Amino acid sequence: MQLRRAISESGMDHRELADQTGLSPKALAEFLAGAAALDSAAIDKLAAFLKHQLKPIG
Repeated sequence: MQLRRAISESGMDHRELADQTGLSPKALAEFLAGAAALDSAAIDKLAAFLKHQLKPIG
């Protein structure tokens, strides 16, 4: 949820983020829709690009 919020607050759509991070637009769209998860490498890329520090849940 933290990462989805950071993506939303960035103002970028999934295509722009894919271009900037090298991730698949389809994978990002599915993640944002809640239909699929991202692997840890993709999460790290997005967090780094968005300058977002993820916090452990729980």
